[in-house]
Amino acid sequence: RSDKSMFGVPLSVTMQRTGEALPRPLLAALHYLRNSALDHIGLFRKSGVRSRITKLKELCEAWALASANDDDQQPAPIDFSEHQSYDLADMVKQYFRELPEALMTNKLSETFVTIFQGTFSRLVLLFHQNLIIYYNFYIFSI
Repeated sequence: RSDKSMFGVPLSVTMQRTGEALPRPLLAALHYLRNSALDHIGLFRKSGVRSRITKLKELCEAWALASANDDDQQPAPIDFSEHQSYDLADMVKQYFRELPEALMTNKLSETFVTIFQGTFSRLVLLFHQNLIIYYNFYIFSI
C-alpha cells in the first residue's frame, strides 16, 4: 500500500477506494471555502504559507489513511475553521496540481473541440440567417 492516500493519487484510484470523485477532506475544504471565505480577495490567486499548507496536507493525508484503514467507522470530519483560508485554498490548488493525470485528458480535449466546432458552426449559420433576414427586411421596407 502506498504512503499516499490523497495527494498524488489518480482520481480513478480515489473513486475505486472511496466511491467518491474527490477525497472527503478536499470536499470538506471546498465546502468550508464556499461557505466561509468567498469574501476573501484573491482567495485562489494569493499564496498561503508553505509550512501551514504542509501541515494541512499531512492532516488530510492522515484522515484519508485513517478512513481507509477503518472500514466500519469514519474518522470525525476535519475542522478547517482554525486554519487560514489562503492556506486552505492553496492546499486545494496543490491537490489538483499534484494529480498524476491531467484533468483535461486528450480524449476530453478532442470532445470539447468537437463540441465547440459544432456550436461555432451553428452560431455562424444563425448569424448569416439573421443577417439575410435583416437585409431582406431592410431592402423591402424602403
